[in-house]
Amino acid sequence: MADLFNFHPPPYTSSEKSYLFRQTTLRLPFLILAAINLLGAFYSENLYDFNTFVRAGQAIVSGGNPYSLPERLSTNLNPPLTLVAFQYLANIDAHTAYTVWRVISFILYILLVVVLAQAYHNPQTPTHVAWAFAMTGIWYTLLMGQIYVFLLLLCVLAWRLLEKNKLLAAGLLIGLLAAIKPNFLVWPGLLLLGGAWYPAIAAFVTMLLLSLIPLIVYGPPVYSQWIQMLLVYKAAPLATNMSIIGLASRLGLPGVGTALSLLLLVAVAFYVWRRKPRTSEINSLSITAALLATAFAWVGYAILLLPIFFIQRWSKMLAFAAVLLCVPSILVFYFGRQSEAAQFIGGLVYFVPLVLVLADLVMPYQRAIRSK
Repeated sequence: MADLFNFHPPPYTSSEKSYLFRQTTLRLPFLILAAINLLGAFYSENLYDFNTFVRAGQAIVSGGNPYSLPERLSTNLNPPLTLVAFQYLANIDAHTAYTVWRVISFILYILLVVVLAQAYHNPQTPTHVAWAFAMTGIWYTLLMGQIYVFLLLLCVLAWRLLEKNKLLAAGLLIGLLAAIKPNFLVWPGLLLLGGAWYPAIAAFVTMLLLSLIPLIVYGPPVYSQWIQMLLVYKAAPLATNMSIIGLASRLGLPGVGTALSLLLLVAVAFYVWRRKPRTSEINSLSITAALLATAFAWVGYAILLLPIFFIQRWSKMLAFAAVLLCVPSILVFYFGRQSEAAQFIGGLVYFVPLVLVLADLVMPYQRAIRSK
């Protein structure tokens, strides 16, 4: 693994230096938005989502239902495998654990940004770095005490291992990612359709084996409790949900959102099967489609898009998507609470960037078809 992130950046040419100077003028807005998001990430200490992890851990230790829905409170949406970790939160001070977890998450995020900046270095990289710390996703993650930076770690490691042709290790990490967040089964599915069957099978087997652990430790009821909770959970319309189902739910049409999500997955699967794109393109499509097609894609998940934005120079669509992903969630959430119409409009702020990223990924193929 020592050579995984080896990189020796080439010197800038004179034209690249000129380009770099022009890019500097674009970084100031990102720095301003980073400051606003930083304040938003520390304006409250009520533990938010982290508290749901604590309550789930306490419930599983005491023999209760870790997926109960307390009145006017949120709940842990993660599959039963995560309870193996959350149970250790049951007997420690929640506020201390929340603080420690946020510090660990932020340090890890910094390291991952450095890794991406070195691995995909180009004249736009300083802008990419400024954006990475301005985007709402990381500050939302820290505020909520969420696990998304750990998911980003799995994502970046798997991505780099695939590039290094270390397919088994990559498959194991993708399987772990899917075991924690099942919507990311899209990734090994698309790898399989794209011809990368070895990491795909490794991922599927890993996910299956890991998902058996809660059955052995806690028994079958824990899965029925999880599924029953998901069937009645009503938070999909919130403006910070980036997915298609979130958008449709804000219009009162969750069923339509489910149908459109399935249609999207079929279309992306067909695209990968027919075109057989490069592994990096499959990775990008997998992450974007997984977020668009899931039921709950809170804005914190947007940090998983980092490799997509670091791997290339930004088109105009990607630049616009990057700016939208920096709009502070506290503003979107507050605006979205004013009315149903405001909730729909506010939700577009984070939904549109995912659509733009997907369009940017498939547009070169469409241009190639038109040129024939």
